Amino acid sequence: MVSYPLTPTGAEDKLTELYALSDRELATQAMAIMIDFRAWVRTNFDLTTAQKLYVDGMNADAVRYFGWQCAVAFQNRIDIELIYPAPPTTPGYSKWTGSESTVKMSTDGAGNKRLTGKLTFVIEYE
Repeated sequence: MVSYPLTPTGAEDKLTELYALSDRELATQAMAIMIDFRAWVRTNFDLTTAQKLYVDGMNADAVRYFGWQCAVAFQNRIDIELIYPAPPTTPGYSKWTGSESTVKMSTDGAGNKRLTGKLTFVIEYE
């Protein structure tokens, strides 16, 4: 698989590549990101030094949650968007990463699951 820059376009390109995989191959990627979000991100994106440091320093609970969210999205081919504005030019800012989800699960009359919605990762600076 190709690695992409960790940018909105790079994330979109990676998702296109992933969703072109067979269900079995995509399930393997879903399991990989759920087991080790950090390693999956480092393997699938060309990170800058600052991005590597940030990913490596992320809170373990947040990393597990983000991995779980991505795995569910992958398995159901849910859209994932990355909102990643350019950082401020003045030093002294803080970077925050969060996720926002409109993913909804429902079941039809036969009990079959259906997931709809979108998962968004947002980078913010304060």
